[in-house]
Amino acid sequence: MKVTENEMIVYVDVDGTLCVKGEEIDGRDVPGGYQGDQAYYYGVLHRIDRLYLNIAFLKTLKARGWYIVVHSHNGWQWAKNVVEALELQNYVDEVKSKPFKYVDDQDCHSWMGTRINLHEEKESW
Repeated sequence: MKVTENEMIVYVDVDGTLCVKGEEIDGRDVPGGYQGDQAYYYGVLHRIDRLYLNIAFLKTLKARGWYIVVHSHNGWQWAKNVVEALELQNYVDEVKSKPFKYVDDQDCHSWMGTRINLHEEKESW
């Protein structure tokens, strides 16, 4: 059994939170190859665009002692690939797939708090 000895745990999603997955990268189509951020998604290399405000927020939470879990509905391997591509290994404690279900006597909204996505906040400024 794994025990996380920290009461301050935050789950951070990948797609639309840490990055936006772009088109597939085919090195033959780009003279000199693609130089930006990239990660493998089910064996296919994709361009990824960083969402800087959420990445900065993740780093701030880590500096304040939070335990950081990065997860994705697209699976743990995609989440791991993105964490590595964005060079966030020193800020992330754990990577996993996003849960499909949870079992609890209360609805998650009663204890989880408000959803945070600074990228979306900025878009509405």
